[in-house]
Amino acid sequence: MKFRWAIIGLALLYSVYMLLAPPEDGSWSLDNYKENIKLGLDLRGGIFMQLQVDLEDALDQFLEEQAGIIRGSLDGQDVKSTGSSYDFDSQTVTLAGVTSETEDNILKFVRDRYQDLWSIDKRGADIVLRLRDTARKSVEQDAINQTVYKIQNRIDELGVTEPVINRTLGSNRIVVELAGADDSRRVYKIVQEPGQLEWRLKVKGTSSAPTEQALLAQSGGQPPPGGKAFRQVDTMGNTSFMWLQDVMLTARNIANVNVTRDSSGLPAVGVVLNREGGEIMNRESKNNIDNQLAIVLDGEVISAPAIRTQLAERFVIEGNFTQQEVSDLVVKIKSGSLPAKVEILENRKIGPTLGRDAIKSGFTATVIGLIIVVIFILIYYRTAGFFAFIALVMNLVLIMGMLSGIGAVLTLPGIAGFILTIGMAVDANVLVFERIREELRTGTMPKNAVDIGYKSAFVTIMDANITTFLAAFVLWLMGQGPIKGFATILMIGIVCSIFTAVFCSRTFFLAYIQRDASMKTLSIWPVWRSNTVKT
Repeated sequence: MKFRWAIIGLALLYSVYMLLAPPEDGSWSLDNYKENIKLGLDLRGGIFMQLQVDLEDALDQFLEEQAGIIRGSLDGQDVKSTGSSYDFDSQTVTLAGVTSETEDNILKFVRDRYQDLWSIDKRGADIVLRLRDTARKSVEQDAINQTVYKIQNRIDELGVTEPVINRTLGSNRIVVELAGADDSRRVYKIVQEPGQLEWRLKVKGTSSAPTEQALLAQSGGQPPPGGKAFRQVDTMGNTSFMWLQDVMLTARNIANVNVTRDSSGLPAVGVVLNREGGEIMNRESKNNIDNQLAIVLDGEVISAPAIRTQLAERFVIEGNFTQQEVSDLVVKIKSGSLPAKVEILENRKIGPTLGRDAIKSGFTATVIGLIIVVIFILIYYRTAGFFAFIALVMNLVLIMGMLSGIGAVLTLPGIAGFILTIGMAVDANVLVFERIREELRTGTMPKNAVDIGYKSAFVTIMDANITTFLAAFVLWLMGQGPIKGFATILMIGIVCSIFTAVFCSRTFFLAYIQRDASMKTLSIWPVWRSNTVKT
């Protein structure tokens, strides 16, 4: 009995402590539970978004990046080809202009480095690399997982507490729930914009044009070898287009980024490249004096200064930025560019008023349900009902303590799950009490009847609760947002119900019976009126 009371006492102490644990300032208060129990989006209000990752764009970016990387790797080995290009529809990278003198070296190099990703074919003077199906699937899955991770990083930088960002199982959709957030426009930009930062050199011998058609006309209707058209909008709002070479550096080459000021004192972004990036920048800037170095963000040139001298690893990105634009740009660069475009399928802002009404309604429903259940068990089961009532109160305290302790989020369906656990907890006690009553009717002594009642009902209680727990666990794995909140409360409630119904209420019975070893009956109506124990 001492062991039993110790277990019950420790469980209650832990639950009360987690429920009323002091915040960072260390102040104890009965109102601490308001901070310790985290409310979901539907109760607290905030922003809900459903996103979809563009897998075709992810493959497109991957193919373009690989074309540049493979060409750069060949150049680094002094194995030359006239150029590299990629085709999205066929998912291929083509190395053009391979001479008979370099063909064997190029094929050997590509097979050694890239055979796991590409199937390799020789077509005339070209070597064609076709992306394998396993590699394509891996690129798509990585794109989704990286998008979730990087959006999480961006939201964390915004300072939103307890964001919920999850991938919908088996799809390319992502659910974002930001309880308490209210600046939907800023969140929209942070979440959707790719934040893809690149450095590209301008194609030598070309000039800018006011339109893309004019730019193409300058090149005789065909892009120059290795050239891709990009748009630039200057501080006056004028648009121009220019041919840029393959990607030279990306955000992956950044060692540090911070908010700073340019030479005019305006907000700017300070960038420090890593060792590899610094070496590339140092070498390429030396070979491209007087050429333009374009800084491309999300497919648009934000700055294209001329290279006047050999550059080092430190930069300042200047532009007509506001302080918040610079801060958001730093957030995007720090978290890394998104591996693909993100489409917002659903965007809702939920006000806190609706949440307060839901909490009030849920609290009222819980109280009414609890009162009805308590009245029934007290009238119908008398003393045994009183034990069930005490166990039920303990059950509610334990649920709230566990909810606070594990940091789970309480949602509106979670309140429904909370009410459901009240009925499940009482149901377990009813099974036990009915078995005890059956034994008393046959003349079994109260102590033996209690033992038999709990032992015989144990299997039924565990069977019912385990199957419900498994169903809740599947909901927790597959569901999102409010559904996940319902499943969480249900699983917590099942664990607490088993503990209070099987362990705690039996302890109360044993303590009650030990007061009178000669007890011949129990107050568990209607047995006490019509039956006496046979001796």
